[in-house]
Amino acid sequence: MRAPRRTASLLLAAGAAALAAPTLVPAYSLLGGDLPVGHRGFVVFPSTFSDATANDNANPSASFPGASGAVLAVWKAAVEWGSWRHGPTGGGDPTQGALGGDPGNTPAVDNPLANFDYSFQGAGIPGLPGKTVAASSTTLGPGILAVTYPGTDWQILFDDPQWTWDDGPGGGIAGFDIQGVAVHELGHALGLGHSADSGATMFPAVLGNGVADRSIATDDGDGAKAIYGAADPAKPRITGLSGAAAPGATIAIAGVNFAPSGNEVWFTAGTGSPAPRIVGPLDSSGGGTSISVTIPGLAPVPVSGDLLVKVPGTTGSTLSNAWPVSIAPPPAPVLASLAPPTVPVAGVPTPTVTLSGASLGPVTSVSVGGLLVPSAILSSVSDAQIDFLLPPGLPLGPATVTATSPGGTSNALSIDVAACDPPVLLVPPLTASYGTLPAQTFTAPGRIVLLILSFSNLPSLLPGVVDLDLGNAFSEILLLPPQVASAAQGRADSVLYVPPGFTGSTVYFQSVSIPAGGLPPYDASNLAATLIFF
Repeated sequence: MRAPRRTASLLLAAGAAALAAPTLVPAYSLLGGDLPVGHRGFVVFPSTFSDATANDNANPSASFPGASGAVLAVWKAAVEWGSWRHGPTGGGDPTQGALGGDPGNTPAVDNPLANFDYSFQGAGIPGLPGKTVAASSTTLGPGILAVTYPGTDWQILFDDPQWTWDDGPGGGIAGFDIQGVAVHELGHALGLGHSADSGATMFPAVLGNGVADRSIATDDGDGAKAIYGAADPAKPRITGLSGAAAPGATIAIAGVNFAPSGNEVWFTAGTGSPAPRIVGPLDSSGGGTSISVTIPGLAPVPVSGDLLVKVPGTTGSTLSNAWPVSIAPPPAPVLASLAPPTVPVAGVPTPTVTLSGASLGPVTSVSVGGLLVPSAILSSVSDAQIDFLLPPGLPLGPATVTATSPGGTSNALSIDVAACDPPVLLVPPLTASYGTLPAQTFTAPGRIVLLILSFSNLPSLLPGVVDLDLGNAFSEILLLPPQVASAAQGRADSVLYVPPGFTGSTVYFQSVSIPAGGLPPYDASNLAATLIFF
């Protein structure tokens, strides 16, 4: 519970003589309980604060990405009780040298606190149970600024009708500072009572407008250590993140003391619930200094909050410090060029197309003329380039090419799908007896296609007419009925029945393309082969 100084000063003065004890006696007091690791997540209800000054801070902070107003003020308050500096520097508040892990507010010193860290879970909607910070629509009592209802489903209420609240960020506060009062109330939530030290944040009366209480004093830190113990040297600690923070992307968490296996990564879920989004179990690498984690499909995005690592166990020493992270879809891909601009409808090997542009790394599929190329067969994927194989079934002519990622769909480019000249023959490399074997010949539309097969790959030559790579001088050759190449793709299809008795044999195929006039020489396709494996 917190009161303005004017209402509490007489009570403190009356008890001053009783506090005249040796300086080694701590000024802090304890409520007699602690907050289990699984009950440290909380949400803030910003809409319950009616004062215009309670949610007007829109100044961005890299240490508290995406947050503003009362949510930002309470988030800052929570990390002040954290076991280590919040983020790389602990910055983000103009009235403090650092946030988190530094009782006494010494800017140049990393002084860890207790085995305790809150798990900020963003903004919520009034009505959800437990582990919330909100403003009360009714007066809490004469002279009372805010009150904490402790327990595993703890709750903090600010008296909204009686007082004016301000979200900061600086020291020019109208009324009382949400952040400073929230630090005090969050101290109650973790198990601290009031302190007799007038310089402590847990002193029962606000000093001025409450801005000075944003930084906990040594006495406050000592009280937290009395409940949870000083931050264990073996406690996991995050020192940095790398990689694109987008749903489905993989980031690397750098730190120390991660477990070899069984690690969990706790994300701010952003769903209005105090429960974090947990991913795990995960192994670490580098002797417990790195964890790779795929960011879950958090919804809605963007989600800004803290990331923590939990190692196996139940005590506070198993949960790391909180590290800020903003999870948002990557920007939509941008296509600048493709190569080659013209590609045959089929080929051996299959034609490859290269896309160049920006934000291509997270691409999940490429569309060519409405046919999808899934991510599994994309190659050379980077932010600047993607290679992919031309999908089968495209019609001849221009085709629209786009790329899609979680950030959206790119602009469109055009590629020209051309007829095959010389012809291209596609047959499966393996077949079985009693089955069927399809053969596709791609050539100029309207041409007559002759499919030839042989068990010999010795050439058959008819100078000036046709050159074949099979048939042993036309002595071992079988000519199938002619087909006409379609107008849509320049494709002629044949289906062969595979009789028994040829297991282990290799059959060679080649197509001949005859133009409409019928005059030689005739173009021959590539030589294809099929093994009859049983």
